[in-house]
Amino acid sequence: MADDRAGPNAAQAAYWNGPSTRAWATHHARIDARFAPVLARALDRAAPRPGARVLDIGCGSGTSTLALAERVGPQGRCSASTSPRTRSRWRSGGSPRRASPRPG
Repeated sequence: MADDRAGPNAAQAAYWNGPSTRAWATHHARIDARFAPVLARALDRAAPRPGARVLDIGCGSGTSTLALAERVGPQGRCSASTSPRTRSRWRSGGSPRRASPRPG
């Protein structure tokens, strides 16, 4: 796995893993609930089909990625560009095998 602190995205990695974004990680359930109607509309609009391969960039806490993984089903594949904090949350909560967190 690549080190998120090196390379051209080092400043972004430092920001998303720093104190400025702790509220997002701490309150992800409340934030996800607030954005649920927006996510539902976006998923309906994108209309991912079973078996599709999708990439979720800027997936926040991963809720959108998990919803996409449900829609593409076991034959599909869903990847997400995430922060180490989100990858850790997914590992502890068990993301579906077809949803893969990737360094972002």
